[in-house]
Amino acid sequence: MLRNDITNTENTTDTTAPSSPSISIDSGAASTTSTSVTLALSATDDVGVTAYCAKEASTTPSTSDSCWTAVTSTTSYSANVAFTLSSGSIGNNTKTVYVWFKDTAGNISASSSDSITLYTVGSTVTDIDNNVYNTVIIGTQIWLKENLKVTKYRNSDTITTTWAYNGNESNVSTYGPLYDWYAATDSRGLCPTGWHLPTDAEWTTLTDYLEGLSVAGGKLKEAGTTHWNSPNTSADNSSSFTALPGGYRNYLGAFDLIGSRSYWWSATESSATFVWSRYLVYNAGDVTSSIFHKDSGFSVRCIRD
Repeated sequence: MLRNDITNTENTTDTTAPSSPSISIDSGAASTTSTSVTLALSATDDVGVTAYCAKEASTTPSTSDSCWTAVTSTTSYSANVAFTLSSGSIGNNTKTVYVWFKDTAGNISASSSDSITLYTVGSTVTDIDNNVYNTVIIGTQIWLKENLKVTKYRNSDTITTTWAYNGNESNVSTYGPLYDWYAATDSRGLCPTGWHLPTDAEWTTLTDYLEGLSVAGGKLKEAGTTHWNSPNTSADNSSSFTALPGGYRNYLGAFDLIGSRSYWWSATESSATFVWSRYLVYNAGDVTSSIFHKDSGFSVRCIRD
């Protein structure tokens, strides 16, 4: 009796796409000032993830799309990869990056996405009085490049505790008015929408980036003696912060030190009566952190939310 042994080979087709696609831009940061970012990508596949596609368009790519970047096949893919965002117009630009993964059989995963705000250098900000301010990026922070000049809160209520130095309105056009701390922190909002009075910690972040309190003042001050009294020690304005010496109003109502010092509020209280502040002087290159009475009149610099 003749017996034929027949071996059946089962051909299995992989039809399961990679799963658990994930993307995070710059570790989940809310904003960036650079188009160069890092994407944290991950996905899994029973056979192996072999490529990813990252782009700013939400349209699912074909298997032959030029966006695909090959990776070493692995059942659990995880990597940090460089990505360049498209450039934005001046101001705030929301950028969303989508990612897909595929396997050896060409199965494409569902998409995952993450968004980040790209803040483009050179933007201006307008307050409720239509004053236009230049901005500057210093480290990871975005600051107004000049002191606030607004006369109304965001809801159009008039600010009552603000003064021109010595009652001379021409000083306001150069240095901005002086505000008491209550106006600076009023819930109706002094800074333009999207901006706020910096905390003590945010001032510290600024001076730390500029290599510490002992030298940061020179990097913040406008150079020369057009506004600052001589010798305006160490002033080079290398940060482009352009600090001007607007002086201050003490809590008893006397004005002093225009040309010699800059004073700014922080949002951080030291006690029920006193607040942490920063000031610069004409004859030194440092920044002083000190506490002052809330009824004093200081300049205001706003920082981006």
